[in-house]
This record gives sequence, C-alpha cells and structure tokens, in this order.
Amino acid sequence: PFLDKLDPERRLQGYLPQAPTHVGEGRYSWEGSGAELEEWFDALPQHVVLELPLPPVLIAHGTHDEPVPVEHARAARERLVAAGADVRFLETDIDHRIDPAVVPELRRFVAEVL
Repeated sequence: PFLDKLDPERRLQGYLPQAPTHVGEGRYSWEGSGAELEEWFDALPQHVVLELPLPPVLIAHGTHDEPVPVEHARAARERLVAAGADVRFLETDIDHRIDPAVVPELRRFVAEVL
C-alpha cells in the first residue's frame, strides 16, 4: 500500500476509498454519490476525531485531475487554514494519480510530524 512507502513503521492511519462509480480506465468517481460518501465517512473508526489544535496537514494534488478537480484541494486548504491548521500544499502538473515527484516531500513531511 502507498502509506507503507511513506511510513514503513505503520504509525499513520490512511483512508483511500475507491469511489463507487466506474468512469473508465481503472478510474472511479465520487461525483453524484453523496449517499455513498456519507456511508463511507460514517463507517470510519469512531476514534478518528480531530481536536484543536489541528495537526499539520499536507495536501498534494494534480492540476489536471479530472475526476477530482484541483479546486477541491484548494478549497480544503482554505478551510483548514481558516481553522488554524498548518497546511503544506503541493500542486503539480499531473492528472488523477500520485506524482512521483512529491513522494520525497511526503516522506519528509511524515518524518517531521511523527
């Protein structure tokens, strides 16, 4: 799994759900699936509770991501910053996948915060 590449000691919890709507080429989307998304969030372990102060956050997103437009990541950054979080934001020229160029920064971030 991807988190094992960032945190081989498995200190992190990660949630990378597969969306319910198949959009082709192995891609899935949450578009128009509000009920399914609510069910997914409701199924998260109850111990996942964010308290103030918020932990440091890193968001990495591709500018050319069509299934999940980059505006969603930008809006999340704005909301988190407004709530007082220290947010590191990486926007790269890539589509709907993890940009290998950000993996070293993700590893540094994990090492810093754990």
